[in-house]
Amino acid sequence: MLRLIYIGVYFLGWFVVHIPYIHTVKKKANKEKMLNEKLQKLVRKLLKLMGIQLNVTGKENIPDHEQVLFIANHESHLDPIVLYACLNRVPYFVMKEEIRNIPIFRTWIKEIGHIYLKRGDRRSAVEVLQQMKKYLQEGKDVFIFPEGTITEGEKELPFKPGSFRSAVDTETSVVPITIKGTARLFEQQRYTLKSGTVEVIIHPKVETIKGKWEHTQQLAVYVEKIVKDSL
Repeated sequence: MLRLIYIGVYFLGWFVVHIPYIHTVKKKANKEKMLNEKLQKLVRKLLKLMGIQLNVTGKENIPDHEQVLFIANHESHLDPIVLYACLNRVPYFVMKEEIRNIPIFRTWIKEIGHIYLKRGDRRSAVEVLQQMKKYLQEGKDVFIFPEGTITEGEKELPFKPGSFRSAVDTETSVVPITIKGTARLFEQQRYTLKSGTVEVIIHPKVETIKGKWEHTQQLAVYVEKIVKDSL
């Protein structure tokens, strides 16, 4: 518990200390890239403090010269941190609206341009879809957890077909990712923190060229099987 408190204080303190950095890069053309690089260094440091090691396989499956929609199972609150640390580039995450209520951290997220979803709000869902499509058309990667919430590693939730609509509409490839072990180190410890190894498996891309999929439900089922067969 003491280690978790220390990590929390370190996390918040880092954001406070780096507030001036936001204003320094705010008007630069590559602002988002610079902020993401800073955050990647932070999350990698946090993982070391947590005693969490990553075993990542399949990085070669991420296409070098095309944007993709990343899709992953979601078993823990640690998942975004793990993914931020292990990918060789940082996508725009679809996050729950409540993130906006976190002081200081929300300023970084807003400047980077991550996407907020108000769960249960149809209008918000439409706006998120439009933003995802816009980013993909601009050549930016997007990341979404299609289960919609964490499973704590103890239950399985179906992948929501709507999560794949932006990829189908823009003919963007989907890169499935399997995350194993984050819930075991956190949620299953009654929200205390346990050291250990997290496995991340990056699967080959799934193409969405026109005519390949009759509907998003078919694509969702196919990708879900890829992800969950590796759990």
